[in-house]
Amino acid sequence: MNTFALRGRRFAFAAVAPLFGFLSLGCAGGTTEAPVYTGDPYVVPSAVDQGGGVAECRTTSECSGIDAGTCKHAQCVDGACVVLNDLPGAVCDEPNGDLGECQAARCDSAGACVPSTALDGAVCGELDNCTRSVCTGGVCGTPVTRDCDDGDPCTTDQCNPTSGCEWTQNTSVCDDGDSCTSGDACNAAGLCQGTPSCECKTDGDCIAKDKNKCDGASKCVENKCENDAATAVDCSAILKDLEMCESVECNETTGKCDVAIEEYKLCDDGNACTTGEYCNAAGACIVKNVVCESNCTDEKNEDGDDDTDCADIDCENDSACAK
Repeated sequence: MNTFALRGRRFAFAAVAPLFGFLSLGCAGGTTEAPVYTGDPYVVPSAVDQGGGVAECRTTSECSGIDAGTCKHAQCVDGACVVLNDLPGAVCDEPNGDLGECQAARCDSAGACVPSTALDGAVCGELDNCTRSVCTGGVCGTPVTRDCDDGDPCTTDQCNPTSGCEWTQNTSVCDDGDSCTSGDACNAAGLCQGTPSCECKTDGDCIAKDKNKCDGASKCVENKCENDAATAVDCSAILKDLEMCESVECNETTGKCDVAIEEYKLCDDGNACTTGEYCNAAGACIVKNVVCESNCTDEKNEDGDDDTDCADIDCENDSACAK
């Protein structure tokens, strides 16, 4: 006689052949009341097929055809489809009793579908799309108006009882969050924008705008460009080396001290008999007026009066005219 092994036990084909006529490997069909347990640990008679035989299985999916009933499910255990209770708290469809507005149908520990308290926050009551009531501790709260605020100042928020929240663009005054803009308002694109109002935000903004490199480094102080007097260019050290008709000044473009001839600058030729001296374009001190005889022996009437040289009263103290 041929034999086969099943989980450590040996069976003869002759002994099991009659059983194969009514065992279902696919677990198809409904269930009947489970037969009395026979004690065989490898074939647990907790679920049977429509033919009355034990529903054998290899995986739980082969038990999917068994209608286990509410709050129960079929599972493959040790080669047979076993009917087990669902976990307590599982949602079920046919409660044993009517449900209140803040109740839900859930399985209990005995495998029965019973009313239980709905979770806090569950929607309750008769509502439209603009009214909301929620359960708290099993009680349906007072209806409240739906909040349609999208947090966008550039949309007008409203609630339509039929369609719910609706938003339309506006041109309202707003705040773009930038302290260096003014007149902030919503534009056609739905963005909050303002007009730049600060001279600067960083020192770099001031450097780019600074046209005078002589008055000190430009820095951004409270959104305004200010020059640091401590870093201003000082050309005073060059003054002692200048000629009479020269001047020095800082070049605003380069920030360097440039020496130049100052034409028409008043000067002094050192002659007491001249006045109104001035510098010409070549840097020479030019005499404008002669007011006395500066040379008492050159036979020239330098001051233009009626007397020349020693005859001029201007020469009375000149040693060349002493008598």
